[in-house]
Amino acid sequence: MKTSKKLIILINLLIAVSITGCIPAQRNATNGQIVFQSDRDGNFDLYVMNADGSEQRNLTNSPPSENATSNNVAPTSSPDGRKIAFQSNRDGNNEIYVINIESGSQLNLTKNKANDYSPSWSPNGKYIAFVSDRDSVSVNADRDIRTNNIYIVNTDGSNAYRLTKGNVTNSYTGISWSPDGKKLAFCLSSPTSSGGYFSNGINLLRISDSSMTRLTFDQSTNQCSPRWSPDGNRLAYLVLASMLSNIYVMNADGTDQVALSNDPSIYDTDPSWSPDGKYIIFSSRRDGSYHLYIMNADGSNQKEVTNGLGEETFPIWLPSP
Repeated sequence: MKTSKKLIILINLLIAVSITGCIPAQRNATNGQIVFQSDRDGNFDLYVMNADGSEQRNLTNSPPSENATSNNVAPTSSPDGRKIAFQSNRDGNNEIYVINIESGSQLNLTKNKANDYSPSWSPNGKYIAFVSDRDSVSVNADRDIRTNNIYIVNTDGSNAYRLTKGNVTNSYTGISWSPDGKKLAFCLSSPTSSGGYFSNGINLLRISDSSMTRLTFDQSTNQCSPRWSPDGNRLAYLVLASMLSNIYVMNADGTDQVALSNDPSIYDTDPSWSPDGKYIIFSSRRDGSYHLYIMNADGSNQKEVTNGLGEETFPIWLPSP
């Protein structure tokens, strides 16, 4: 009888706790923090905010009064969410910098006269991959088009080495390091006779031997900006046509390519997964200027989370603490 009473009391206590919310709620789209780039102050700086759009603050703080041409863009987070690697032209050419989110201290990693772009942090936190023209070959002197390659550097800036050879990559759409640390997803391009670029789709680069596997083959569009899901099973990416760009997802082997946004009148870009893989934040020009939106990972329930001055692009979801 006593055991039965104790069991009833325990059940009632558990019910009361669940009703009053003392058990921690599951993380949702309003949890966590987002880093993004915005030109609201005249030049592009990096900002951090809560995932619901609140408490926005400038991280890089490079005002136009100091250097109107300085832009700080293309953020990527360390695995612990404490530091951001990004691309900046504050020294006259594009370099890879790292900023400590809490202290604001910044370090130039690459310190090279060439242009270094599009950093991506390794999942073990030890390395940063990036795109550079430091060993470039000219493919069109009249248009100053040169080859780019992918490099890896230690997070203190030491021991930079080259992974690819002779590949012309789209250096502005970014690369993405797989959660298992074995591959990089990126866009591969080749020069055209007119001096532009021809898309060769999204590819996977195996770090151990620099071998490549192509995932997308549509010749009528340009596929770029791949971003790994946290579990490594899927990639979010862009499909660009002449009058639109939409966000797609596919399996990590290139199968099951599905459009999450498919409106011919808008530009959706820059997808980034939430740490639990349930949501995707992205930038959209559907209201006339680029602002940030969040949607479920299946493309449903799209909601605007920023609508500030200037344009907000390239959001990344910081890892959960």
